[in-house]
Amino acid sequence: MDESLKRLTEIFPHMMRSYHSVSSSLSKSMDVPLNHMRVLMNVDYMGSCTLVKLSSALGMAASTASEIVDKMVNEGYLKRELNEKNRRQVIISVGQKGKKFINGFHEMVRKHFKNIFEIISPSNREKFCRAYEVLYEISKDIDEYNNRAGKIKKIK
Repeated sequence: MDESLKRLTEIFPHMMRSYHSVSSSLSKSMDVPLNHMRVLMNVDYMGSCTLVKLSSALGMAASTASEIVDKMVNEGYLKRELNEKNRRQVIISVGQKGKKFINGFHEMVRKHFKNIFEIISPSNREKFCRAYEVLYEISKDIDEYNNRAGKIKKIK
């Protein structure tokens, strides 16, 4: 296990730089700040959510999330509705402009991966896809655990 942890520690910074570079590049080309893109993608992933759930998922203060949501509601990316079962609760969901953005984002991601596929061999393409699928399945398990148990233990 120690060797696996060592290897993950070495790989992680590179993967984060790579993901951040792609996300940042996509958000700039779509003229949306990265934090707004993160908010929109999380709301889309959850389907709809409360501000508390969203701020928790993003790991940011509710006040910060609220400011971003306010701006995105005003711009049409998100919408707010009262919860029919609890009229004191506000539900956040993706608005029309947000759906259009997400569709455009998915198209840009598809083009990004198409460019990657042009420079790697067919056998590495399959490995690349499998690696992403495995990471996705594991990340869903981690998300489920975090939703049930709270957050991952704080690093000391």
